[in-house]
Amino acid sequence: MAVALAITALYPMHRTVSAQSGVGIVISEFRFRGPLGVNDEFIELFNAGSTPVNVGGWLVRSSNNVQPPGFFTRATIPANTIINPGCYFLVANVASGGFSGGVAPNLTYTVGFADDGGVALTTSSPSVIIDQVGQGTVPAAYGEGQRLPMLNTNVNRGLERRPGGALGHLDTNNNPTDFGEIIPANPQNSSTCIVTQAYLPHEIQGAGTVSPLATGTSVNVRGVVTARTASGFFIQTEPGQEDVDEATSEGLFVLAGGALRGLQICACREFYGMKDGDPVMNT
Repeated sequence: MAVALAITALYPMHRTVSAQSGVGIVISEFRFRGPLGVNDEFIELFNAGSTPVNVGGWLVRSSNNVQPPGFFTRATIPANTIINPGCYFLVANVASGGFSGGVAPNLTYTVGFADDGGVALTTSSPSVIIDQVGQGTVPAAYGEGQRLPMLNTNVNRGLERRPGGALGHLDTNNNPTDFGEIIPANPQNSSTCIVTQAYLPHEIQGAGTVSPLATGTSVNVRGVVTARTASGFFIQTEPGQEDVDEATSEGLFVLAGGALRGLQICACREFYGMKDGDPVMNT
């Protein structure tokens, strides 16, 4: 039994579809300077996973761009704080000339980040980093892969994890690939939730001859792209998230009717008797 998915929106190939943070929490948008100046900054967190996460006691940490870099705790998340799947949590600077966004932060701090610094979300142990992003050049400072360029002008903008919002939060562990500049900034607090379920391939395949999902159901798929063909690509369940049912499959073939630029929202459809290269019309 095989299920093919008809693509309606796309990400770059050979990258994990959902954020790679083991617990699903990522830094989804941030800035170290805004229209009011150096203190007009915020850090937005998002639960890109499928289960609630207790982030109580976790730390929002900063690094500077000296060699060796200094590391500091800017805020500690209160005990028993839960970020539900698809929901945000906003941390912002409220010092003089601070956060100018239109929503109230869930947590505040008063000592800011350097323009060429970095930010990390850690557990209560600073050495256990959940996610990190930086704009500096010091390799030992916070950040993943190549760092982002420093932004040092007073503009209402944010650096958001691509493609952003309901379209998803890409995490390839390389900051310039994962983040893009948006104008104006779009900080969101815990009152905003994107209610979407992320399905694993075996949940779409099911154990029967057809998918347990109704034909035409729009789905978010969490997995890793493993191969590409002329008419689509294969996606596989991430290691450690497989089920124990031998009757289900951990792989899907995603049937695309046009140019392949990535993956996010798919429509569940059954395709029988087709081979690679056959034309397909997506509606």
